[in-house]
Amino acid sequence: MRYEAYTDGSSRGNPGPAGWGCIVMSDTKVREYNGASERATNNQMEIYGVLYAMNFAVANLNQDTEGDEIEIFSDSEYTVKGCSTWVHGWVKNNWKNSQKKEVLNRDLWENIWKAMNDLKYKNIKFKVTHVRGHNGHIHNERADVICTGAALKNNPELFSGTRLAYDKFLENKE
Repeated sequence: MRYEAYTDGSSRGNPGPAGWGCIVMSDTKVREYNGASERATNNQMEIYGVLYAMNFAVANLNQDTEGDEIEIFSDSEYTVKGCSTWVHGWVKNNWKNSQKKEVLNRDLWENIWKAMNDLKYKNIKFKVTHVRGHNGHIHNERADVICTGAALKNNPELFSGTRLAYDKFLENKE
């Protein structure tokens, strides 16, 4: 089974009231998720969104099933580069960055590292891909609405249902 996840994070103040959003999609089903924090940075919420998608895959995709995969889309270059490149060096260097300083948001990156290893252990292929933010991409825009609503404590209606119904749901939101 192939899944896609669109994630985003928002902070009103940076740090300030914050939220994350995640849309998990298969060929047939879609489910939206979000969460909030009283005080967090935008980068922390971006990481939370990706972490939620990874943990969703660990919990819901089948171990030893050939072909299970998830591609996670984020508009945060920091998060994408952190997941795809930097985290490997941070682990190797005992969570120190290239300037030999403690990695920012280390606790979250350690959770990302654990989720990445859990995905590998379960033979689930994964990839974190950058998507340009605020560029009209319908799923990235929707993830932004979800996380911003969580940050503002004005949660939008979260969708859970079929992919066909989701397309209609999004048409009604435009």
